[in-house]
Amino acid sequence: MYLPPYSPHLNPIEQIWRQIKRKIKHYYLESKEFLRDLTIETYNESISETKVHDKWLETFIPKIW
Repeated sequence: MYLPPYSPHLNPIEQIWRQIKRKIKHYYLESKEFLRDLTIETYNESISETKVHDKWLETFIPKIW
C-alpha cells in the first residue's frame, strides 16, 4: 500500500487538531490559561462526541489488513 510522505487524513490526531482549530478560531484568546482550558474542553468534546479514532479505525485498518 502506497502512503504519501504527508497523509493527514490517515492520522487520527490530525483530525482531532482540525476540529480543535475549527472551534478555537472563533474565540478571542484572552490569555494562555483561556486557550489551554478551551483546548482541553474542545479536545474532550471531540473525543466523546465524534469518536474520530473509531471512525479512523473503521475506515483505514481494514484497508491495511
